[in-house]
Amino acid sequence: ANPYPQTLHNLGLIYLQKKQIDEGEKMLLKAIEISPKFHPSYDYLIQLYKFKGDLPKAQQWELKKSQL
Repeated sequence: ANPYPQTLHNLGLIYLQKKQIDEGEKMLLKAIEISPKFHPSYDYLIQLYKFKGDLPKAQQWELKKSQL
């Protein structure tokens, strides 16, 4: 398994903890781009979009995750 998605995911979480939401989002999206079945990044993206009040985007990612 490629450890790179995990590294990007972890970096994304660090950005989110530092309230750097946009950078965190970018890292989570990159982790999914590199490894489309990397479930943890989907979970955090869904929560991120709910936090931002972007429910359509949260639902879009929930659907994508359900199709994995």
